[in-house]
Amino acid sequence: MTEGIDFTNCPRIFDRAYNGANGKKIAVEYDGRPYMLKFPPSGEGKPTELSYTNSCISEHIASSIFHMLGIKAQETMLGTFTVNGKEKIVCACLDFTEDGKKFYDFCSIKNTVLDSDSNGSGTELEDILEAIEKQQYVDPVLLKKHFWEMFAADALLGNFDRHNGNWGFLYDPKNKQRQFAFAD
Repeated sequence: MTEGIDFTNCPRIFDRAYNGANGKKIAVEYDGRPYMLKFPPSGEGKPTELSYTNSCISEHIASSIFHMLGIKAQETMLGTFTVNGKEKIVCACLDFTEDGKKFYDFCSIKNTVLDSDSNGSGTELEDILEAIEKQQYVDPVLLKKHFWEMFAADALLGNFDRHNGNWGFLYDPKNKQRQFAFAD
């Protein structure tokens, strides 16, 4: 990749860590703000000739489409990062927990469910809808509306791997406000 931002020499932020299963993630400072860099998962052991997948590119495109649809999503940029002499395409996600905000992913929100057949941990649609109704964190009507908007957009984008930890709420302790957040 010859155009875009090279994040290789950006200052690392070592006191931030990120959840999720897709690839590796580190925190850097770019233009005075914290960004999470997402690296593509390895292509080793996969029945393909590609050296890695293009999940970073598709994530950037999907986040842009979510914004166009009016669904709050992380701000992303594409760039590169060189590891062991190999230049990798990365997706840089503005860390929306800056300014003291906290991100509560849906998986954590589901942990407030006390009476459920799946104990709030199921990943089938029926389990998720039950957890939305029974969780104790936010108004279930608002949560269900957000979930269906996100679900419809994901279906149109062909993103069928939405899991429990990559969407939820931002909480601002300064003014005790909650707002939806989408992270992938």
